[in-house]
Amino acid sequence: MLNFLIPGHDNVKIENILIDFNGTLAVDGILHEGIADKLAELFKIVDITVVSADTNCTIKEQLKNVPIEVRAFDGKNVSEEKKNILRQLNPVRTAVIGNGFNDHKMMREARVAIGVMGEEGIYSSLFSFTDICVSSIHDALDLFLKPNRIIATMRK
Repeated sequence: MLNFLIPGHDNVKIENILIDFNGTLAVDGILHEGIADKLAELFKIVDITVVSADTNCTIKEQLKNVPIEVRAFDGKNVSEEKKNILRQLNPVRTAVIGNGFNDHKMMREARVAIGVMGEEGIYSSLFSFTDICVSSIHDALDLFLKPNRIIATMRK
């Protein structure tokens, strides 16, 4: 678990990180280089769940050697599926990372919401639901590996 105090906020306790796959962890269905190792390192601290409608049908193959939970589902109501998974994990103790329109419902309810502006871009309305926006998934995961970055960005 991650436990840190952000001046001007309540104490933050993160037990789970819920991460979108396509556009966030991967581009065109291919995991970004070095991310598997970073996820394995982060998994020593928190539980990680990766969620996706699996547009490119690659999520299970791309993450088969990473010690995390993978949840893929059909593309009919992805934003609701993601929100429901967040609720199962406990929104107050969960951080989320995403980039697309279908991430907005989970971002509204999570304790910490990180938007990633990667190769696919970021859905512009997500900015109003995120606590922090970064330029890469590496930067997003590093926030949790080095939580002083979150503290510095979110302090009041």
